[in-house]
Amino acid sequence: TEEEEEELSAPGEIAWFWAKLRGDKETQKRYLLKRENQSNPEHQYSLALIYLEEKNLTEAQKWFKKVAVENNDLRGMTGMANVCGLIGERQEAKIWAKQAADRGHSKSGFQLGVLHLFDGNIVEAKNWLKVAVDQGFKEAGFLLNQIQSAEKELNEYLTATRAKTALFKECRLKFIKFISTSPEEEKENFKRMLRGEAEKGDGDKQNDLGLVLKDERLMAEAETWFRKSAEQGYAHGQFNLGLILFDTNRKEEAKKWFD
Repeated sequence: TEEEEEELSAPGEIAWFWAKLRGDKETQKRYLLKRENQSNPEHQYSLALIYLEEKNLTEAQKWFKKVAVENNDLRGMTGMANVCGLIGERQEAKIWAKQAADRGHSKSGFQLGVLHLFDGNIVEAKNWLKVAVDQGFKEAGFLLNQIQSAEKELNEYLTATRAKTALFKECRLKFIKFISTSPEEEKENFKRMLRGEAEKGDGDKQNDLGLVLKDERLMAEAETWFRKSAEQGYAHGQFNLGLILFDTNRKEEAKKWFD
């Protein structure tokens, strides 16, 4: 149109301004990529943003890096951290995010915390989230609270699991000691009684019979009765089945029953 021809024939800065208003990325890039404009940090940054919006991450990374390295510009550092994170270069992203965070950029402190969280480094994640909170980035406080709540729940779960495991082991040792020291005839009578109740579907007795058989080294039959007890939801049966599976290198299935 006559209006567009007038814009394109206008001096560079004006043409760029009109192209920005119109959302014309190609005209903007043609202007910004002129040799005389490429050393301007504002133009470099604008180019990086255009390429980022176009999802051309290679070019976006190139121009963000120019802004950061050639001009020691905070915007380039944060841009590099973002792009490196998007393309999976987390170690590089952490380097740039730290540079920005060290200069007081609160969102970069948050980003650095998230990157450490993804890498499983909870201590560093919490440290940087606290820095971001101190610098006024509220979202960091929300995430920090979530991590601390999750840690509390995990510690409570582990404490309860350890207590259950200790109780199971104590009961198992007492039971084995009892059946190991009983007279042979009494032991056989006891085993017949257990088998009768177990065959009727009593989950507790199925587990107890499994313990007797395990003590006699009849591992396959012991596993069968532990499994019957476990499948009915009896915790002792699940635990003892898990032990046999773990001891016979079936660790994935063992984990299922321990859980």
